[in-house]
Amino acid sequence: MSRLSIGDRALVHSEQIEVKRKQLFQTAEIYGLYAAETIKCSQELDRLIVEVQKKYMPAGVDSCNHAHP
Repeated sequence: MSRLSIGDRALVHSEQIEVKRKQLFQTAEIYGLYAAETIKCSQELDRLIVEVQKKYMPAGVDSCNHAHP
């Protein structure tokens, strides 16, 4: 198996986030916004997003591109 470039890995993570986001909307539609299934799916999406931010965002920059001293 070949090693993926940083850009390719970021793309894979973006696709995983999009799949989980769609799953979240479907779960909310079926079970409702406050159902345990929906909350669990939302938390999984949050974890994926945080993981990507930690891996691919430069230190000292938040998700809104604000630099921190």
